[in-house]
Amino acid sequence: MTANELKLSIHQVVESVNDVTLLEAFKMAVNIILQEYKKEPDSGIGKKGGLQKGNEDEKIVIHTIDGQPLTKEQFAERVLAAVQRVRSGQYVSQEELNKEVENW
Repeated sequence: MTANELKLSIHQVVESVNDVTLLEAFKMAVNIILQEYKKEPDSGIGKKGGLQKGNEDEKIVIHTIDGQPLTKEQFAERVLAAVQRVRSGQYVSQEELNKEVENW
């Protein structure tokens, strides 16, 4: 997939969401990823450069699907772990997911 195709795909996903909380979480996740990328652009995303800790990082910023509260730091750690899984090929493509859904 080209960069332009990826941008369009991401835009379509964002446009389909109307939940403000989910959009805020998405924005935060993207900002965290970009922040990490800017720290070490040559080595890629997902390196533990360490987000600065402070009172802001101790606030609950989101809850997991099962209701577990997460601070900004915990959320950032989960986002970075997810990025590392994707970089290492541990993900399901849209095509694979579509095939799986057909068998439900």
